[in-house]
Amino acid sequence: MSDIEMNVAKLDHHNPLVSPQASGMITTQGSGSVADLESDGRSVPVVLDVWKEIAEDFVAGVEMIGHVRHKNLVKLLGYCMEGDRMLVNQYVDNGNLHQWLHGCPVEVSPLTWEIRMNIIQGVAKGLAYLHEDIEPKIVHQNLKSSNIMLDHQWNPKISDFGIVKLYGPEGNDKAGRLMGTSGYLSLENASNGVLDERTDVYSFGMLVMEIISGRTPVDLNQPKVKTH
Repeated sequence: MSDIEMNVAKLDHHNPLVSPQASGMITTQGSGSVADLESDGRSVPVVLDVWKEIAEDFVAGVEMIGHVRHKNLVKLLGYCMEGDRMLVNQYVDNGNLHQWLHGCPVEVSPLTWEIRMNIIQGVAKGLAYLHEDIEPKIVHQNLKSSNIMLDHQWNPKISDFGIVKLYGPEGNDKAGRLMGTSGYLSLENASNGVLDERTDVYSFGMLVMEIISGRTPVDLNQPKVKTH
């Protein structure tokens, strides 16, 4: 474990290591807020993400997420158990995919077809790791463009693990509640609350369409018949 991870792991509300970031354009990452961590005399940005599940599942969730290690997944650095329970996550420094697809600050988008294909492949590899390479497997259940963080080489990292759902060997869920975002969540999941890997696969398909077309899954500016 690095010095940064060791310092973050001991974080609590009485420890002044973390303070809100005072400057910079990016003040959020996924559903979390960017803050500065003082480590060995230097300031390191991290992301504070409030735990959204029931409190009793926090320790089990942290233990599970803490073992997740993949280049296309945001890394958990530590946690806070005092006051609001929080996850302390890796900060990724180039914003999220939604910002670059729908709010690009330059006239010509830097997202070439090669970069877009790299993003699609990276997200697919991250999901495959969650679904197939760890036990219990993890269903993210809120995959969307604003939860895909990008570094300066345009490599994607899936974020927002505060709402993941854990599955045991028999497939029974261990924590979580049905989440999701309109347009990324299938009608079957929305109506019956069934949650498994297919939830993420559907969301991934909608994400691929968004990356290719440049349109959001739900476009309220379109006529009603073309909204989805």
